[in-house]
Amino acid sequence: MSQDLELYDKELLTEWDVVQCIYPEVIVNSEDRECSIKIPVFLDSPIVLKFHDHNKIEEKIEHLPPIECKFNFPKSYPTDDPPIITLSNTDSWLNENDIEKIQDEMRNLWSELRSPVIFTIIDYLKTNSQIGFNKFNNSNNSNELIVDNEVEFQYFINENELAKIEIFNNLTFLCEICQNEEKGVNSTQFPDCNHIFCNKCLKDYFTHIIQRGEIENIHCPSFQCTKKRKEFISKLFKDAEIGGKEFNINNFEIEFFKLPVNIQLLERFLDDNKDELIKRYQTLHFRNSINNFRRFFPNRVTECPRSLCGTTFIKQDVESNLTICPSCKFAFCCECFHSWHGKINSCSMYKMNIPIEIMEKWIENNGDYPSKQNMEQREICSNISFKYGKRIVELAVSDYIAQKQFDELIKSEDSGIVKCPSCSTFIQKSDGCNKMTCSKCLVFFCILCGDRLDRNDPYEHYNNPLNPCFGKLFLGLLINEEENG
Repeated sequence: MSQDLELYDKELLTEWDVVQCIYPEVIVNSEDRECSIKIPVFLDSPIVLKFHDHNKIEEKIEHLPPIECKFNFPKSYPTDDPPIITLSNTDSWLNENDIEKIQDEMRNLWSELRSPVIFTIIDYLKTNSQIGFNKFNNSNNSNELIVDNEVEFQYFINENELAKIEIFNNLTFLCEICQNEEKGVNSTQFPDCNHIFCNKCLKDYFTHIIQRGEIENIHCPSFQCTKKRKEFISKLFKDAEIGGKEFNINNFEIEFFKLPVNIQLLERFLDDNKDELIKRYQTLHFRNSINNFRRFFPNRVTECPRSLCGTTFIKQDVESNLTICPSCKFAFCCECFHSWHGKINSCSMYKMNIPIEIMEKWIENNGDYPSKQNMEQREICSNISFKYGKRIVELAVSDYIAQKQFDELIKSEDSGIVKCPSCSTFIQKSDGCNKMTCSKCLVFFCILCGDRLDRNDPYEHYNNPLNPCFGKLFLGLLINEEENG
């Protein structure tokens, strides 16, 4: 501090000390005979922030960027001259006339008193800043603020968020878990429900459930939100099951895969192993969501066939077999899981041309690499995988086994499965008489002998004494009824 100030401006020094006791945010520069303060601007009611040329892009804000007020004190202050007052950070929402009017009013405060006036001016700015946007912005009669570009638009949004955070940090709240009072700076508020908990309780809670993999419990820990989360998931599942014309798969995906707690919120209270916990949380959530999604839309979920990748993802075009892995960009056919072979080539040439004896060897060795003790089996599986590709062999073997089991089922007298004599569709009888109707071509036929029936009189087949199925319309049904009786 300069000697001149010590000797001749004791009154100014005293004024600075008093003001800083009341407003600690005041910054004093004694060497240049200056002080400054940032004054938050609170609005009575939210205003609408808009682009000048994009009226559809808008956001409601409750705070404007703070007014930066700088005081420069001539040596004749405070008896002969007022402080030189400069307002900044206001040109985007106050025009020159508004700024000049405010400065005139502050100078008039000095004229009326001709005494130390810093506190009075700051009090005036703080009081009026809380009255509302239109108090200062007299030229704007509407409850909106229009800016010229995206940078300025985002600046107002950021300042609004910073102001809300500062207010929250300075308040005191009761934690709903431990029932202790904590400052906002040591607490976190969930944005959708506004429930508030101390950071220590949230850290312990989320660390525990993420480490244990309890993905269904990752949400606001209040009882009401636990109930709402379950109802929300149930509704999503129900919507997927019902489907219908009004069902929008794109909107469903957004809601289905949306993180119940955003990463920025977790970062506020997690500290030890934060990155590891967040990565585990994201992995668990996606894995759980994709598995549930597959239940409702199995044709939309697939995996990259590359062994070094194996990424599970949702297909963008379910009508096309061409699939591109979003992770490694490998283009493959989702039908045969071979590299993309174009629409002209059939998938069968990639997965069905494996000799039956090769598939039988694979099945005999359990389709896996045996232990080192059985080198012969190990060599067989290795050679098959090398020649055809393990994934393709697995698909072909799976089809082969399924076909064998189905053929054995059809041969069984108890299966009730026959081929339609018209379109060869497999039909299984579950109940009723032996007159069958093909679900595909609607042809009538007899399940006992497989003959087509006359559409005009299908029961004549069972009423003709010369027919081997005479009197057998209810054969099987009557036997079952007697057994149940």
